[in-house]
Amino acid sequence: MRDLDAVDAIAHNKALPGEQQTLLRHAVRYPTSTWDDVEYFREWIRRLILEQAITNLGLPAALTGTGVLCSTVAGVWALYL
Repeated sequence: MRDLDAVDAIAHNKALPGEQQTLLRHAVRYPTSTWDDVEYFREWIRRLILEQAITNLGLPAALTGTGVLCSTVAGVWALYL
């Protein structure tokens, strides 16, 4: 994710000519887009989806982990008895 921040910083640096910006951006991270896509569009969409998923899954992930732990303990306890 930090590489996209670096790409964005290079793109907004007006001191560099356009060709040098492109070379530096591609050195940091080569885009996966095709000829008809906007450069780095797929990467930004993936980043935004991941950020949203991380912020929305905090409590459900904790509850799931607690449930798995409780079921494991209950299974081991049932085998012991």
